Amino acid sequence: MRSSVKAQLSEIQRVMRSAITQFDSLVDNAEHGAAVETITTGNDRLSPRQQADIYREQYWLRHRDVLYEDFPALAYLLGDEAFEPFCRDFLAAHPPDSYTLRNLGEHVPAYATGYDSFDPRYAQLAKDTARYERLFTDLFDGPDVPAV
Repeated sequence: MRSSVKAQLSEIQRVMRSAITQFDSLVDNAEHGAAVETITTGNDRLSPRQQADIYREQYWLRHRDVLYEDFPALAYLLGDEAFEPFCRDFLAAHPPDSYTLRNLGEHVPAYATGYDSFDPRYAQLAKDTARYERLFTDLFDGPDVPAV
């Protein structure tokens, strides 16, 4: 019985992860919306899809905000209209794989190097800025060094 419960939980987690990491709303999404209806009950105010969509939207907003915090110069350089799709594309290519948001941007510099949607006038500066700003996270959270 225990393995059956684990299998069910694993399937629920798989379905929810797949649904929540979709960029588009679950309300009109045939595949993922139907899948969350098998897990989520909804309530008197929200349908199961609407309820799960709150988590989907928060997933994207929270992770985007972390990238804004960790890469403020890159966000400023690109502007919101270019930084938003960069974040979306990055998160689709590199979904979080750590329990801590501190590691969310660790692949941003490498991803930026191959990203071809930067404005060509600023592409190299954007790539350099991503590498430079990532260093701050590594330095801030890195080990203490002995005093001089």
